[in-house]
Amino acid sequence: MIRALLRKELREHWLAIGVLVLLSGAGCAMIAAVQHHFGNAANAFAPLTVSLTLFAPLLALALGRILVAKEYTGGTQLFLEALPVSRLAMVSVKFCLGLAVLFGVGAAVFSLSALAVWAQGMMTPGLLEIVAARVAMFLFFAHCVCFAAGFLGRYAIPAVLGLLIAWMLLGSMTDFELRRTPPLRLVDRSLAYESDDFPARDLAFTGALCVGCLALTTALALAREGSVAGALAQRMSYREKVFVGAMAVAFLFAFFFYEEKKQQAPFDLPGAIGLEAPGVSLRFDPAKQDEAARAFAARMRDELAAVRGYLGIEEMPRVFISVRGDLDAGKYEVGELKQRDALLVRVNYRGPGWDERDFTRWLVGEVVAKHHPSPEAERWVLDGFGSYWMDRAQATASPHTQLRALYGTREALTADDFSRWLTYREKVGDDIASAVGGSVLRVLARRQGAERCQAFLRRMLGAPLPADARALARSWRWPVARALRADAGITFDELLSAWHAELAAARGERAEDLARIPDLRGELRIEPISTESRAVHYALTLVPAPPAGTPWHFLHSQLPPLDAEVPIEKITTETHFYADEQTHELPGSFSPGTRLRWTFAVEEPLLGCRIISGWNRDTFP
Repeated sequence: MIRALLRKELREHWLAIGVLVLLSGAGCAMIAAVQHHFGNAANAFAPLTVSLTLFAPLLALALGRILVAKEYTGGTQLFLEALPVSRLAMVSVKFCLGLAVLFGVGAAVFSLSALAVWAQGMMTPGLLEIVAARVAMFLFFAHCVCFAAGFLGRYAIPAVLGLLIAWMLLGSMTDFELRRTPPLRLVDRSLAYESDDFPARDLAFTGALCVGCLALTTALALAREGSVAGALAQRMSYREKVFVGAMAVAFLFAFFFYEEKKQQAPFDLPGAIGLEAPGVSLRFDPAKQDEAARAFAARMRDELAAVRGYLGIEEMPRVFISVRGDLDAGKYEVGELKQRDALLVRVNYRGPGWDERDFTRWLVGEVVAKHHPSPEAERWVLDGFGSYWMDRAQATASPHTQLRALYGTREALTADDFSRWLTYREKVGDDIASAVGGSVLRVLARRQGAERCQAFLRRMLGAPLPADARALARSWRWPVARALRADAGITFDELLSAWHAELAAARGERAEDLARIPDLRGELRIEPISTESRAVHYALTLVPAPPAGTPWHFLHSQLPPLDAEVPIEKITTETHFYADEQTHELPGSFSPGTRLRWTFAVEEPLLGCRIISGWNRDTFP
């Protein structure tokens, strides 16, 4: 009889279930595509967070309406109750069918994500176990809640909306954050990389909620031989509709007009020098406020105001500059702020070796990136804009900028290299990549005219770009190649051909300088100390060899199981001096499975910046 009930459910609902499965799969694929488009493709588990919180509840709610509410609303459960099968068995078949559909979709999405992680060599047993447990428990919770809601009949949707409104009010009027509590904490951002801390307490708490939902489902299904569920399934009366509507309006009125949420105060630097211009706000907090500090702040404000006018930006992100005396003069840090319209940077502008021109180039790029976070295929325009901006009024690029561009193009770049710009940037470093991107823009301005180049840059960087699906739609509508044709009247291939020709001519003029720049040949060896411990040895050879005592650096940072952008403050630097014996050991020991991101670096006076051997990622065996 159980098998007959299952066949009956499948025969009756196969089309609706199939459509739901296809829509859910398409939605998850779209989310994964958006993540990939914004450079998160390596973090293959990251899309699960959005997919689970969005599509799992929607799919579970739809299944509850189809399998339960539709049955009781149509009164067909009366026929089933006349069969020689218990009411509990009938409900159990519906519950198990809905759970199987939900788990099937979840298992497919999870498996594809896990395969992508495994293919990249980033999978660990702990990561797989923890992610699987969190995904399975959240899916089970979503199904239990939505299946119970199906028995509420005409009150299901008002109940769900009421819970959502109550959630908003709770977060609005108190400091309570539901997102940080289970079950939602099971699918927060840590889902993609947590491989050590098994969330036993969160799983147990969510399991207890599931038991409560199952108890409610059983009570509604069996109370008075199912008559309670049947009564709830009837259509709302006019009075009930008026009452529910009035309550919804009252809750919304309370939320929008009596909100008492403690608004987060905008970030500020107390006592800082504050300068304003139309669409530009800058705060500078020097260690010592004097005329030199005020003049520096005024120059930065004026530069940002000029960028705003050039790109046609309505409102630039607010900029905060603070001074850290322990930073190297050539190292600029970006602070973490919750506000999307603000940028905090830390510098040592009075330190030895400070280069205000180089900092201005970097700051312009960071501010524009905050306003318009370009996807990878367009990133070369954003990275190159700072270098182009600093030399825009000159007939030729500065000697440092020109030599950087020549150094970064020792191997000819193709259109595919520009579409994979982040990979190229990790190979040569940020300063070199900026000069290369800027050299392309300079060729565009010389060949097609400064005004047409400005029109192209306004389209690519001027409009604010939200970090959601609208950005993906915008990049599909206006890729770089199409924008070049529309605004500058040149194809991307024609631009690259002209660029390669100019580089070839300049390369002959600067051949002697290029030959003096050393080639970095680094080696890293991972050696076992024991079954559970590894040592790291590294060595650097420079060709041609520099004078003995020349400083060089080994930069490294440990990575989570899945790739993510590493902030500069998280990178550790080991400094040594060049000699015949270059082998060194990294302090400490490391366990198998540790992921290390590393490169070698040398300060090159001819380029006025640091050159690197290229970032590498190694997983310890």
